[in-house]
Amino acid sequence: MTQAAPVPAISRLDGAQLHRIRQSIDYFGFHCLPDAMSSETLEELAREARCRRAEAKRAVSESADLPYSSRVAPLGPSAIHVLGNMASAALLEPVFGRRFRYCPDASCYTFFEAGDFLETHRDDASNCEVTLLFYLSASPFRPDEQASGLNLSIYANDDDAPGALLKTIATPQGAIMFGHGSRFWHRRHRLQEGEHIWMLTACFTSADVPD
Repeated sequence: MTQAAPVPAISRLDGAQLHRIRQSIDYFGFHCLPDAMSSETLEELAREARCRRAEAKRAVSESADLPYSSRVAPLGPSAIHVLGNMASAALLEPVFGRRFRYCPDASCYTFFEAGDFLETHRDDASNCEVTLLFYLSASPFRPDEQASGLNLSIYANDDDAPGALLKTIATPQGAIMFGHGSRFWHRRHRLQEGEHIWMLTACFTSADVPD
């Protein structure tokens, strides 16, 4: 295994660009940064994800609290290296202005394929205050399918329940999504035939919170 190269295109952003990202997260809870991974990092993490897909377990819930369908697999050495050693300092701290610690128990490779979905929810702040989603493999975005799972839909908080749709964000391969999913309601609609998104789902909590 080679060590994944440093991730962030964010290190090349100027102050004005970072300010726009912070504003987007303040208003909508999420911001997608296209082409944020180096080609070496994308290739290495995607290779690891392909290997993990073969052993991924079906994750299905029909609970009224949070229905969902996907496949999940534990992270491998490349993902753990990226998340544990540099993701907070290189990616989260510039955007959120403080350090976070990686939560391995809440992080995994997630595979959404045709028929899979994730209903409207907010993340558990105790182990997933903020999220990084690394989009490692994704079918091409189809603009005619606004309700497709190729999009992430963000909703307003209406008396502690999901309210009006705030924004729909496409999720292209090679992008990194920054998420304040513990504060903002979000949803991935059911993927259509021929669609897929394979991602590294990484959860973080404040570094100031004791273990």
